Amino acid sequence: MTPLAYKFKHLIQLIIVLGCINSLQGQITFWRRYSIFKLFFNNSILVLSDSGYLLGVAVVDSANMNGGYAGVYRFSPEGDSLWIKFYPPRFPGTSDFDNICQTMDGEYVAIGYWVFYEPDTTRASHIIAKIGQLGNLRWVKFYDDESQENYYDFLDLCATADSGFALTVFSTKWNGNRSEDRCFLWKFDLSGNLLWTKEYLPVNDSALELHRLQKTLDRGFILGAVVTTLRGLVLTSALIKTDRSGNVQWIKVFNDSALDRAFIHDLCETSDSGYVACGITAWSEKPGAWVWKLDQWGNEQWRYVLPVSSSHHWYLWTVTPTGDGGCVVGGRCDYTQYYAVAKLVRFDRSGEIVWVRDYGITPDSNRFSDIYCAETALDGGFVFTGYVGSFECFVKTDSLGMVYSKIAEERKNMDFRILPVVFPNPVRKRAFIHYFALTSGRFSLVVSDAAGRLVEQREFDVPAGPGIFNWERGNLSSGIYFLGIKTPDAYTRAKVLLLE
Repeated sequence: MTPLAYKFKHLIQLIIVLGCINSLQGQITFWRRYSIFKLFFNNSILVLSDSGYLLGVAVVDSANMNGGYAGVYRFSPEGDSLWIKFYPPRFPGTSDFDNICQTMDGEYVAIGYWVFYEPDTTRASHIIAKIGQLGNLRWVKFYDDESQENYYDFLDLCATADSGFALTVFSTKWNGNRSEDRCFLWKFDLSGNLLWTKEYLPVNDSALELHRLQKTLDRGFILGAVVTTLRGLVLTSALIKTDRSGNVQWIKVFNDSALDRAFIHDLCETSDSGYVACGITAWSEKPGAWVWKLDQWGNEQWRYVLPVSSSHHWYLWTVTPTGDGGCVVGGRCDYTQYYAVAKLVRFDRSGEIVWVRDYGITPDSNRFSDIYCAETALDGGFVFTGYVGSFECFVKTDSLGMVYSKIAEERKNMDFRILPVVFPNPVRKRAFIHYFALTSGRFSLVVSDAAGRLVEQREFDVPAGPGIFNWERGNLSSGIYFLGIKTPDAYTRAKVLLLE
């Protein structure tokens, strides 16, 4: 390569890096919080075509002694409230939406339950509701009382490419003191008419409970199932790929000697046409959390186990894809009986951790934070719902999991520490250290080699708010280095690889 071509190559690389940084700084981020005495978020976030968001919520009614009402909350791309609608039962009682999806007509379908309190009895029905673009309730369908012989539990739903929707159903039929459990996939049109059902029968004395459902690019479905004994004891989890009619194409069972009774909580299709699932090992003597990646034919590509130690205990509830075939998982890590930190963890397509973001509160506060649901935004960032202390939260980050907004608003709404992040990594000539300081103070950088020898140290004052430090590698040779990065309110130690 000629010297001119060499310089041109590095100029192009610099332009690309600077373009990435400008793109990150231009991404909209926000943090919204709500009192848990007024509002609860459920496990669904819809990212809409106008870059806005729709969330399923439960609205607390102080006049309703029995609880709250199901609702939907519409937000702008900047996280501003546009409107909120809630749907009280026709009689005294409570209602809630467990999940919601957007159908091809631009409207919404939700599943949940309504409980009616009457003078002599209490009736509970699972429901399917069709909701218009502005939150108007178009129709509601009720499915059997819990007190009747047949009981239906709607576990998950998704829109389909033919303008309808599908949902997974767990059915219990009582014969005297014995119950008969069955698992179905139901397909509906936009008017709520049932088009077909597909039952998934027990195999080799093992039953399936279809907890998660998503449509796939080939117009079929990917199902996340919990494998149980016929008496309901959880054994492990499985992914099931079907065609558009619900016919099984392949089943892959999750087996790991280190994870007893793995319980799936979420799944998604990745940008490389594969599938990734996450979950925990509940009710087990070997607890832990796990992430599991398969290709489009059901062949395992990688798995990552987050085990429990004496100092921390992981829970993973949600997963969303990234543009490179990787994913971001969300949940929490318990450090003590009274202190837990909400976390997002970014994996690349090969299963390597790219970054870990903490959204928590200080250990001396003795409070919990957690993430319920996370989705990938249209600009490549991430949105999630969860709680911090006594507040329900709706948060939008950039593609590095960082939150930037007006510092006064952050001080009021964000009681947590954002750890710095190094980008890109591996590093050729320079790296950019992104940080967010809640207060003004000192920024320090300590660089050491793989043997622990100090090779560079920098320190200077920074104002409150977001910032980027441009770190030049200088004459450092290629290899592994460790960057100790300290801001006025956070510290992290990043492992970086320097390339030739």
